[in-house]
Amino acid sequence: MKHLEQTILKAIALSEKTRREGLLAAEDELYDLDESGLDILSYGMRLAVDGTDSQLIEKILTNMISRENDEKAKLLKIIQKEAVLCIQCGYNTRILALKLLSYLEENESRVIEGKILSDDIFIDDLDSDDAENIPPPSPVIPMDKDEFLSQAAATIKLVYSFSNKARREGLLSLEDELEDLDDEFLKMGLRLVVDGTDSTIINDIMSNKTDIEKDSSRKKLKTIQKIAVLSIQAGDNSSLMVHKIISLVDNPGLTVISKTLDGLDFFKKNDFKNDNPLEKEGRKFNELAADIIQKACMFSEKVIKNEISSLSSIIDKSKKDERGIFEYGMALVIQAMNAEDICFILSNLIDMEQNEEIKKLKLMQKEAVLSICHDENTALLLHTMLSFLNDKELEEVSKSLSDFAFVLKFNKLLALSTESSFHNDEDTLKMKLQYTDAADASTGSCEVINFFNKPRELVSETEKDLLNDFVKDEHPRTAAFILAWLSSGYFSAGGIDSVTDILLHTDRSIRKQIFKQWEKDDPELAEEVKDRMFSFSDIASMNDRDIQKVMREVDSQELAKALKKTDESVKEKIYYNMSKRAAAMIREDMEYMGPVRICNIEEAQRKIVSIIRHLDDAGEINKG
Repeated sequence: MKHLEQTILKAIALSEKTRREGLLAAEDELYDLDESGLDILSYGMRLAVDGTDSQLIEKILTNMISRENDEKAKLLKIIQKEAVLCIQCGYNTRILALKLLSYLEENESRVIEGKILSDDIFIDDLDSDDAENIPPPSPVIPMDKDEFLSQAAATIKLVYSFSNKARREGLLSLEDELEDLDDEFLKMGLRLVVDGTDSTIINDIMSNKTDIEKDSSRKKLKTIQKIAVLSIQAGDNSSLMVHKIISLVDNPGLTVISKTLDGLDFFKKNDFKNDNPLEKEGRKFNELAADIIQKACMFSEKVIKNEISSLSSIIDKSKKDERGIFEYGMALVIQAMNAEDICFILSNLIDMEQNEEIKKLKLMQKEAVLSICHDENTALLLHTMLSFLNDKELEEVSKSLSDFAFVLKFNKLLALSTESSFHNDEDTLKMKLQYTDAADASTGSCEVINFFNKPRELVSETEKDLLNDFVKDEHPRTAAFILAWLSSGYFSAGGIDSVTDILLHTDRSIRKQIFKQWEKDDPELAEEVKDRMFSFSDIASMNDRDIQKVMREVDSQELAKALKKTDESVKEKIYYNMSKRAAAMIREDMEYMGPVRICNIEEAQRKIVSIIRHLDDAGEINKG
């Protein structure tokens, strides 16, 4: 315990010093670290001061830690390694403290918290006045299944409302909601979200606290809360978030939760039942596998020929409600969930399966769902499913195929063993025709061509809105050609400034295609026009919701650097769209940073503007 305290308090002191004076300031502290016996912290800080890459430092320290056999000593070294990496990255001291404390059990953490608070380092909702009044941890009572289901239902109800509010009003709207939240673990995670903490850091802190939880039901509850926090931060819709959460609950438990929460829209639209059809059918493995293969191939072929929404009417609703892996997974695909989230949900459901044969069947179904989601060829889907079967199982499954027409198709698909064979000639021809149509459409209308054949004096006097009218209905290649010509210097009335004005009033999809073309033909021109269209100071004119979305993507140190030299209106606009705690941390970072070169400030501003452009191109914000 003594070395744990010493490590964390020393790491905090080093963090404060290096943030004020730079990483080299830690050089004077290295001797004291050696004397204190904090080997990993000492060695790691020497490497950091010498400018060693953080990935190399992590690799070296991890190798040193792997040789340690004593679990307590290993934990101490892991915490020292994390301290080195956090200090080198310039983490805010509060985040560093939270991350290091997340490795400790509650009783150890609370003792050290008191000593940290006495040094005015804020942790969660506590401040230095609370240093002597931290309550002792409550005795841990094992959580039974009924209590777990009750707590899980309460969590889902709460985070469901938080998710909807955050999507309507922005993450900052949750700040006031946290005041009355009793669950400290959930409150900590959501406060980190509101403060704009990077999702990787939040995941690390919450995962560490979950991993040291000994009670299995509490561990699962914390995992549910972590999923909820990260989903809210990511902006997932509330239905996707709940699908992720309930993938950790077995069917009998979900039936109880469904009844408790039948007032929520999610459970009104989803009728979950306490059944597992694969266990009830009483059929042999090879028969069930044959049915799964036939159904998956049939769905795959329908998707190739038609839209994926055409599958809605043929999904077995009873199996979907029972969370049969294939039907439930296909319902998620139809809802346009991404493959990563579907894989996460189905994998959690499969992990709860105890029967090895049934688990293999479910794995085959999951791979079929993901293959259809990725729009892969049916032959590739089949080979992926069959990869789970050994030779004997494959022989038995082949005999169990009931549809004679499918048997012929099965053998044909089985014969396709190279990736090059998976190309579909009909689809290729269709793609070529579509491409030809697009190419024909790119020649531009006669009106536009005639207009630009007029004397340049007449063109130069044309109103920008009229030029935009000509451009907006054209194929992107035509628009790009026109605007590139205007910006070439031949258009004497305004050059790049005129092009910029036109683009500001051009539809986003057209604008995106124009820049795509320019980036191939004249990347310097593309970059110059982008710079003129939006600058860092233009953040002051963005709406609050969009700024909050941008701040979620911005590194706090880059933001502090970018704000060192900018208009007060920009600073106030950004501070207004951050939690009070996060704004205070940015101001603190700026103060500790000291003088910064203009070139470094401008580089930081360019990075943030680049993030804004990316979000605007993706349609997630509208920078104007």
